[in-house]
Amino acid sequence: MPLTRKQQILFKRETSEGVSAAPDATNAVLVFEPSISDSVETNDRVPAGSTLSREVVPTGRRTRTIGFQNDLRGSGDVSAPIDEPDWGQMIECSGYETVTLREIPLPTFTSGTGYHLGEIVQQSSTIRGIVCGLFNAAGAFVHTLAAAGTVVVVEIAGAMADAGTLTGESSNSVGTGGTVADYAGRAYKPTSLKLITLAASGGFAGAGSDPEAGDVVTVLRGGAQVGIAQVSSINGGGTSLEVSLLDGQVALADVLYWSATAAATLTSAPIMSKTPSATISHNLDGRRRDLVGARGDFELTADAGNPLSFNWTWTGDPATAVDAVPFATSGLSNVRAPRLFAADGAVCTYADTVNVPDDGDTAAQQLRLATKSVSYSSGNSVSPDIDANSAGGARGANITDRDPTYSATVNQAHSGFDWEDKRDNSKLVHAAVVVGSTPGNICGLVIPRGQVLEANIGDSDGVATHEVQIKPRRVREQGDDEIIFFQM
Repeated sequence: MPLTRKQQILFKRETSEGVSAAPDATNAVLVFEPSISDSVETNDRVPAGSTLSREVVPTGRRTRTIGFQNDLRGSGDVSAPIDEPDWGQMIECSGYETVTLREIPLPTFTSGTGYHLGEIVQQSSTIRGIVCGLFNAAGAFVHTLAAAGTVVVVEIAGAMADAGTLTGESSNSVGTGGTVADYAGRAYKPTSLKLITLAASGGFAGAGSDPEAGDVVTVLRGGAQVGIAQVSSINGGGTSLEVSLLDGQVALADVLYWSATAAATLTSAPIMSKTPSATISHNLDGRRRDLVGARGDFELTADAGNPLSFNWTWTGDPATAVDAVPFATSGLSNVRAPRLFAADGAVCTYADTVNVPDDGDTAAQQLRLATKSVSYSSGNSVSPDIDANSAGGARGANITDRDPTYSATVNQAHSGFDWEDKRDNSKLVHAAVVVGSTPGNICGLVIPRGQVLEANIGDSDGVATHEVQIKPRRVREQGDDEIIFFQM
């Protein structure tokens, strides 16, 4: 008699798309409300004849969806390189990539209203970063820094230099930085790429010279062609390549050919470096059903006083169900998820992205407007990669588009922060949501440029509110910088 309460989720990134990563007890994750659903396509044809009775119809491709919830919380690790949070590998499989946080000591603060969370700072027009964290001189996380302290950024153009003048593009704040270093945290930003890293000990030089970015290479295994890839970039003096797999597979010991005479044998297992796929195992009290080649979509929501919670939806290729007892686990994290209120260090801030403030000051003000609830939707379009040569009729799933949305319910502030004016005149804001005050468990998101598309009047127990919808927009023309998630 299987019990619905007894469910287990295992999650593991794959090394080869659509090939099971064989998750085990070490890949168990703490989740809530797990669910699984299957559907089978049918060709419902009615045979012509003298009877209304129907014939057996052919069944087609199967699809499977797995869903679950988990909390936005840190790994608790503060020693670089830190352990990733349990949502880290999930967000990477949902179209995000890991990027480095950089800390800029600020021994001298010169002028301005104070640096903002989520604002863009620069040392020059070619050296820019997005502020993810601010720490005062005592090491406490703060939402505005108008004194000596530390600014933590994700670089989006150039590299922050030592002893540079740091200017806030929204706050007009100016300070002099110290020696820049990597910060012991993790950050994730969107990526539009799906790449695999291939390495060969002897490099990729051959009779036909190195392959170049844009070249299409063939993948041979035992003399038979098994894949086709296009080179995106060449790393490490030609010892590894970033490629986009156009068709088929690639694995350790395969041979890459980029001309009739030039080839290299892969001496390391391929690494899915951007937008990897995952194998997700769902065990319902002794019946195990796997999803391979999975990629996801998610929402992150919370009401004030509750933890921020991810709601994941995963699509991929269903594997054959088997009878198997759940794994005995012992390594699930016991880090408590911080809650969305100030007692747990929560910060919800909003500010103009340009120096045209609402209240007549000389620079944009960052406000901690009373916030009832927040929600972020990644807006991913996840579609199966249809393939008649696959046993299930598809080779996993692809993320083909994204349209993220941030929503919040805030108290009305009238002209003090005029949401309707920003909506009507396409004025941009930057926003930040951060929870936690203990290093290793400070998590959040920042949106450097958000367009207000809705500012509907609402009510919360008699208090007039605005139901705000903000669309994150790209900072640079090349994009992939509209939002940053992080753990500090």
